[in-house]
Amino acid sequence: MNYSGAEYACVQGWGIFDGPSDQTMVNGLLSWHVHLLELGLNEDCILGINGVNPAYAGANYMGAIQNFVNLLHANGIYTRLTIYWAAAGTQLATGQPPLLDADHAPAALQVIAQYFGNDQQTLIGLQEEPHDISWACWKNGGSSCSLGYTALGMQSALGDYRAAGGTNVVTAPGIDYANNLQQWLAYKPSDPLNQLMASQDIYGNNTCGNSTCLNAYTGPVAQNVPVLLAEYGETYDGSSCANTSTSDIVGWADAHGVSYGAWTWNTWGACSTLSLISSFNGTIDSGNYPHFVHDHMVALP
Repeated sequence: MNYSGAEYACVQGWGIFDGPSDQTMVNGLLSWHVHLLELGLNEDCILGINGVNPAYAGANYMGAIQNFVNLLHANGIYTRLTIYWAAAGTQLATGQPPLLDADHAPAALQVIAQYFGNDQQTLIGLQEEPHDISWACWKNGGSSCSLGYTALGMQSALGDYRAAGGTNVVTAPGIDYANNLQQWLAYKPSDPLNQLMASQDIYGNNTCGNSTCLNAYTGPVAQNVPVLLAEYGETYDGSSCANTSTSDIVGWADAHGVSYGAWTWNTWGACSTLSLISSFNGTIDSGNYPHFVHDHMVALP
């Protein structure tokens, strides 16, 4: 399951999470049989730079994330922490960049490693949704890119995290907002610990949004490394509250030993925002999509 908020609340200056981070919240997750919760992080909030309110940045930010992660672990829930929002230079990190920036991302990854690098119940995502780049740029960054800033490629990001002492499993996303894994194996970063997974975001109206595409492009990756469908949903824009695409996606994943995380455990208001719940105690929101996700998850072993 994905829980959105830690990537934007801090930089917007009003909190760290967009909702609770307490036992009642965790009990709601458990009622849906959630085994892993994903939290998006903000580069500026990790580092306490570019004018972020100190109350929601630096040690205050990372301490709150760590406390919540520890609570989740105490209840048998794994976590994945991923840099969602980042920006080069003095720009405030208010959105998803095409690729990580060399200005701040190495330091942010170092901080993440300091807090979570030996936590084998936490997966680390290098970035959530790279976009508008080539595969060469994705892997190498630097001169392989043309983004108006010096980009940090996945190979360097992984190397920085390992050099900082991070020993846990790392996930590297595809391109095109993490939807495209077509050349992931050809450009796979080298990991000295051999603890690298692929991650993909897939919605029913993505270019790759059904089992046919998954068979063609995700299946070969899954035969070589573990794959996580880090985000899935009926549509990425809330244009449908059905469960046709969702059923197809998770059915394929179950048949191929691929893990998946639904978007999203937030109370934003029904399917137009892909909210699965109307209350953080686990109350199912209206529509076929939330009910399908809930019923499918509680029926799994």
